[in-house]
Amino acid sequence: MRFWLLLILGGVLFAPIAAQDSPPEDDAYGVTINTGEVQSGYMLVSLLDSQIAFLLSNDGRVVHYWRSAYEPGLSAYLRDDGTLIRTAAISNWALGNLLFFMNGRVEWFDWAGNLTGQVDYLSDLYVGHHDIEPLPNGNILMIAYDRYSAAEALTAGRKPTLLPFIGSVWSEKIVEINPATGKVVWEWRVWEHLIQEYDSGENNFGSVADNPGKIHLNFVDGLTLADWLHFNSIDYNADLDQILVSASFFGEIWVIDHSISTEEARGTAGDLLYRWGNPEAHNAGSEDEQVIFGQHDAQWIPAGYPGAGNMLMFDNGDGGRDYSRIVEITPPLNADGRYTMLPGKPTLPETITWEYVAPEPQTLFAHIGGGVQRQPNGNTLITDTSKGRIFEVKPNGDIVWEYFLPAAARPFRAERYADLPIFATLDPQADTSAEIGFTTAWQVTCADDTTLRLYGFRVDDAAVIADYETQFGAAAENEWQKAACAEHGGLP
Repeated sequence: MRFWLLLILGGVLFAPIAAQDSPPEDDAYGVTINTGEVQSGYMLVSLLDSQIAFLLSNDGRVVHYWRSAYEPGLSAYLRDDGTLIRTAAISNWALGNLLFFMNGRVEWFDWAGNLTGQVDYLSDLYVGHHDIEPLPNGNILMIAYDRYSAAEALTAGRKPTLLPFIGSVWSEKIVEINPATGKVVWEWRVWEHLIQEYDSGENNFGSVADNPGKIHLNFVDGLTLADWLHFNSIDYNADLDQILVSASFFGEIWVIDHSISTEEARGTAGDLLYRWGNPEAHNAGSEDEQVIFGQHDAQWIPAGYPGAGNMLMFDNGDGGRDYSRIVEITPPLNADGRYTMLPGKPTLPETITWEYVAPEPQTLFAHIGGGVQRQPNGNTLITDTSKGRIFEVKPNGDIVWEYFLPAAARPFRAERYADLPIFATLDPQADTSAEIGFTTAWQVTCADDTTLRLYGFRVDDAAVIADYETQFGAAAENEWQKAACAEHGGLP
């Protein structure tokens, strides 16, 4: 296994693509646990490094897939009619595609895999990244970097010592785009809701603690990065007409009012309705009171599901503990759809409603990505991106289903769709695993007892079985075994 490395280049955080942890040695990949208590349906899986998104059955078959010309950036969603909506990594923004979670494009594919539409959202000043959220009206919400120069940051009250080496500061914004026109029809910007205590000559000067709805311009948790906030997920609650985002580098989740106009969103009506996870981020507590660390996939539990209205998230743990967990909270929602936030006080709740921690906690530790989804039967589906593992747990923590992807394939997250009408068109015996290279694997145990595998599944420019067959013909597998074991004492 190669470990994830965090590099600082010009004030930007980079996480180079690395191999996942190995699945169990006695099973190359596939379903390793199925107690029969798993939620029915099919899981949509979007892979970090692949142009393919696919549907996975509970018995481990790839029953349907779509292929884009681009890798994702990073999420994908399925509509009731079988339309796939996915992000596409076309961006060469900033320092190129090293930031693999940037996208710049959203694509629509029909059930047959035909590209039926696309919308681009990128310029020198902004680019979409990580996640989108399809809305009931057919529009999409997108999170996007919002770039400001060093001079603009200083004018806003940013401390000079907190400017990244590359100069520009990447704030965040949320845009709603009409796919029929490609136009932005609604917008919210972090930059219009700042507070700072450094420069008294600026309009946004004030007490951070007294303004919990504002965003602390000079809060930096650790490294001074251009990517200062790092939104990595977005969700929408139609009943409340509110947006939930994960501000990963703040260690917080935020709620924003979507019922207001863009113009209203520029003023105090666009201040945060709710924030939770790290009181230090708004001067309402110390670093010891931070609850979540590097979290992903924050969402409301849908109506009709156990825990409906609560918030669920994958708490990665990076920087705070040596394991990941799933956290569910009950937010302090009032009858008017607003939340209780008091100046200088940590936001409620003080206690977590439910959490999942692995029996051996360090066995679930995702340094990147991670997903979670409450199921209609009360179970919770979990994606461990680092290990290429998807599993489902009961409320008591018992694992009822577990699946490992081939060693090169890493899911951003998996989401199960329990019952869509389009599923009736699926062949109940369909298995297209071989078409995307999931079923064929070469295996060798080297002299030092290390077991290695090679799949037909291609990730980036990494070699696959077909490459060796093209170069070496009938001797391909033996040539791969020699090359693979070269750093492990050779062949036995």
